Amino acid sequence: MEAYNGWVLLHIIGVAGFLTAHGASTMLTFRVRKGSDPAKLGALLEFSGSTTAVMGVSLLLLLVGGVVAAFLHQLWGQWWLWSSLVLLILMSAVMTPLAAGYFNQVREAVGVQTYQQKKKGIEPSAPDPERLATLQASNRPMLIAAVGLGGLLLILFLMVYKPGS
Repeated sequence: MEAYNGWVLLHIIGVAGFLTAHGASTMLTFRVRKGSDPAKLGALLEFSGSTTAVMGVSLLLLLVGGVVAAFLHQLWGQWWLWSSLVLLILMSAVMTPLAAGYFNQVREAVGVQTYQQKKKGIEPSAPDPERLATLQASNRPMLIAAVGLGGLLLILFLMVYKPGS
């Protein structure tokens, strides 16, 4: 039982790290809609991008801790566990292009390099206030937040109440 608790603790540490690192992106989702200074928005975008490595390591801890704990406690027959895992995968599959696509457009609108531009050595273009205004008026940030929060709450429900077990 002690080994199981240790792996669950690692899983929870991974969740906490992921949510903390992801907090920068979450904050940015709402801040982009209100910001008007391209330099400040660019700095926020750069900061948000700098949390990617922490998010990745935290996600790995979350998965490894959860998978090992599930094996130790023989939980693989439980539908709530599979539902949580599938939901996490689906959220990643939806959220990555949904958010990355939007934030790459915002990066271009404020004159900050996208990740692809950095890899190819392409300099960013000048800020485009009209494009930024269009992106700020978009409902995409609300959709990003709704998918992320809704999925998180569903996973929390499944993990806490373990329906069907």
